[in-house]
Amino acid sequence: MTTVATPPAWADDFLRLVVRRADFDAISGDLLEEYRDRIHPARGQAQADFWYVKQIIGFAVRTVGVWGALFGAAIVLRTALDWFVPTSDFSFRSAMSTYFGLGLLLATGFWSAWRSGESRT
Repeated sequence: MTTVATPPAWADDFLRLVVRRADFDAISGDLLEEYRDRIHPARGQAQADFWYVKQIIGFAVRTVGVWGALFGAAIVLRTALDWFVPTSDFSFRSAMSTYFGLGLLLATGFWSAWRSGESRT
């Protein structure tokens, strides 16, 4: 009796959210082939699953990494502003940084949904 090695289904669903619909079958197929032919026999189920998830995370980082970098830069700039230009009323700054952060998150969501063709992104 032989069993076919399968990676976590949720990881494949996550991959579907971060790559273009047209690219999903090729990327998923290549990862699955590598997983079954080389990684799973050499490392076992747990380490092969870890490898698979790590590959999926790599695609996510490369896909939305620019947006994450912009969000991180906004946080650093806001912190630097608070340190170097002190104020007694932080309400305007906090409102602006909140709206800017929400705007970046919404832009990331819309861009990812458009790119992947999946509204659940």
